[in-house]
Amino acid sequence: MVEADFGEYYKGKSPIELNRELEMLIEQLPEGPLVALVANLDEMMHIAQARKNSSERQIFEARRRALIPLATVTPSFAEFITDTLTISYGFGVEKPASIAWMVDQDGPGIFDPSTSKEFERRGYKLESINALKVYASLGNLVSEFDLPGDVTDNFAEVLNNPAILDRTKHVRKWRQEFIDKYNEEP
Repeated sequence: MVEADFGEYYKGKSPIELNRELEMLIEQLPEGPLVALVANLDEMMHIAQARKNSSERQIFEARRRALIPLATVTPSFAEFITDTLTISYGFGVEKPASIAWMVDQDGPGIFDPSTSKEFERRGYKLESINALKVYASLGNLVSEFDLPGDVTDNFAEVLNNPAILDRTKHVRKWRQEFIDKYNEEP
């Protein structure tokens, strides 16, 4: 089984070596976001599906599943990293360097308790900002356009959309995990 092979491969590696493995994983992400490369949604989804079903993606995911649990971070940050890598593989990234902040140049990064906190703090702030942007975007949509009363009346429903609430709940949960793990605010 491919996944077991990677688990054995990572076993016994130092935090610096594991950090280098994460860097190599990020370098495998397809460069160029699909939204900028293709003309329509159908083509974008076709390419994303082809990437999802590729043998390269299966190996990428097996490496990710074996590597990320070795990080000395909260479950929420591990989930954030997993989601970022998974989405980035499917839809591409501007440059792999755009998410390389997760990697410590020549250090142990997220694989050593003495350094993982600062990487986690950075990730938490990014996710918090993104969650706030969703709310701000929705608020701007309502204020910038003269929307009919029935639309603005339903604004509360939009803000209570499960996808939006899940994201804000995740940020709150992550904050508590951070406090529990590091005994300080993110």
